[in-house]
Amino acid sequence: MLNYNDRVAVGVSGGKDSLSLLYILKKIFNQRDCSDLIAITIDEGIKGYRNEALQIVKDFCSKLKVENKILSYRDLFGIDMDEAMRLRPTEKNELMLNVWHFSSKSIGHGCRIHRCECCRNST
Repeated sequence: MLNYNDRVAVGVSGGKDSLSLLYILKKIFNQRDCSDLIAITIDEGIKGYRNEALQIVKDFCSKLKVENKILSYRDLFGIDMDEAMRLRPTEKNELMLNVWHFSSKSIGHGCRIHRCECCRNST
């Protein structure tokens, strides 16, 4: 599954599941000293939704000494969720259902940007 010196990305939302996964992987990697670990967090661009979680991830990664990269929908897709909702208000439910889909795509894109051989998400 993992090769020596692989760069491994973990999708970290700031919730207990993804933080726990990151913590466990960091412990394993510290024991084996064989891989590089990076946390990727997605900012969907929903005002007031992700701010606290972004700070939680930043603080947690700093404590664990894990690199954290924050990718935004705006940077990846040219539009954030708030703007998409304003442009297509009649499709609100469909747009909100696509948040998970776009976040998963964003994590995959982040893996390619940061040259990760393996990418894991807790969801």
